[in-house]
Amino acid sequence: MKKLDLVNSLVMRMLDLMHTARSFHVKQRVAAIFSHHAALLLGIHSKDEITAVLAKCLKGSDQYTRMVAMQMVAALPALFLKDIAVYHTLLSKLSLLNSLAME
Repeated sequence: MKKLDLVNSLVMRMLDLMHTARSFHVKQRVAAIFSHHAALLLGIHSKDEITAVLAKCLKGSDQYTRMVAMQMVAALPALFLKDIAVYHTLLSKLSLLNSLAME
């Protein structure tokens, strides 16, 4: 298995853990790890999957998950340097979700 595949798998598992964990401490730790190692993720292939999971975390989750997901979104610009369109899509989804939540 390639190193990139391992990193890719780890990131997806971390995002799923953050979405399903019940403890705010666990969610906060996952977000801290993700934020700290964002530079390692520059070559990751599944940016669309990350976008989908974060959008899911922000849409149907509790307040703590949404807060941690927003912290993770703040760490994403470095990850999306070469894929501005994907990052723009994520921000568009987040904006739409926020406007729907306000109604």
